Order: sequence, then C-alpha cells, then structure tokens
Amino acid sequence: MNITAVNDPPEISFSGPDTIEPSEDVDYEIFSLAVSDEDSDDLEVYMKVVNGTLTLSSTNGLAFNYNEAIGDGADDQELKFTGNKSLINDALSGMIYLSNSDYHGTDTLIMSIEDHNEYSPHITDSVFPIDVQEVNDSPTFSILESSIDQLEDSGPIQIDNFITDIFPGASDEWDQLEGIDPSFFTVTIGNSDLFAEGGLPSLVVDGTSAHLAFAAADNLHGISLITVSLTDLGP
Repeated sequence: MNITAVNDPPEISFSGPDTIEPSEDVDYEIFSLAVSDEDSDDLEVYMKVVNGTLTLSSTNGLAFNYNEAIGDGADDQELKFTGNKSLINDALSGMIYLSNSDYHGTDTLIMSIEDHNEYSPHITDSVFPIDVQEVNDSPTFSILESSIDQLEDSGPIQIDNFITDIFPGASDEWDQLEGIDPSFFTVTIGNSDLFAEGGLPSLVVDGTSAHLAFAAADNLHGISLITVSLTDLGP
C-alpha cells in the first residue's frame, strides 16, 4: 500500500472582533492574528489595506529581498514577504494599523498566505473589515507675536491680526467652528491690575483671524502673562 502525501492548505486565524475599530490617526495594535500549516514551515504572506498603513511587530528572519516582495514591514499600505511560520506569527502579533491622516470610515485588511508546497501549493485568503472611528482634532491658530511691548499710559490699543490661520484641526471639521466668535476663545490674564477698567485684553474675531484689544492702566508698568486657548463645538 502506498499512501500519497496530500498538501494541507495553510490557515489564517483571527480571534479578535468581527470588525477592527481603530481611531483615526492613532496606532492600533492588532492581536490574535496568526497563520498555521500542518506540513509547511515556510510561508509567503501578502497583506494590503487601502486607507492606512501596516507595521509589523518584527521583521526578524523575514525576507523582503526577492523580486516579488513588497514593502519592508514598516508603514506599508501593501506588503509581501516570506518566512518561517513561527517568525511570521511573531511579526503579526501586535502589528500596527494606522489610518491615513484625518481619515475615518471603512477600510479592509486583505490577507493571503501561500505554502509553495512541492506537491500542490495552496493559497488561503481572508478579509477583515476595519471601521476607523472619527476623532475630534484639536483646533489650531497662529499668533502674530509671542511678546508685546507697550509703553505705560498709551491708552487703548488694538493689534490687528494678532491671531491668524484659525483652523478646526481637520478640513472636514469646519462645522465645529461654525459661527466662531470670542466665546470660542478663553483668554487668561495674569497681573490684571496693569490694565485700565474695562480695558482687559480681549479678542475681536474676524473670520479666520482675530484682533487683540486692551488698554493699559495709567502710571503702571510690569509684565502680564496672557494665555489664549481655542475650543471647538466638538463632533
């Protein structure tokens, strides 16, 4: 009796959630993803995402230096490599998915493995859905100058375009600054005695810029630390 060897196909296993849910712009470690094969030690792995990148936990013992190889295991949208299945599992455990900048929405991790068995090679494919969760980006702005020098007894002052380039943090979040006015800003004033009654520093908002207005008190001089922060309306 002659029992002929039959090549068992390689397998991909994932015991994580049905849908991978990273937050936008935040490294997300993927665990519980592994490969196996009953009769082949060395496998070729192909992976691809569309709206992000993948970074392997380790590239120790993996080959990226042959003609069909893709990527190098760091910040790759698409990659193909070979290696021992044990080392491949080391690379997959804690693999990082990072969405494209400011992207939120659906993505897909496409994965296939091939065993290149001498009898009859097998390819196994799997698809894992990804739903990138929206994150509220912090609004930003620029300040004309970080230090203001003004003579005492100089009366009311307005510095035009003291704040410029007001931006919601991402181009799809302008609704979070809709109707922007001084109430979106918090102005913290140190040593307020240096300012005249009714002349504390305040902002006059004009679109994506703001003017700074204040009036120094008579016959007083010194240093006042003014802190300006911007808060959006949130998602």
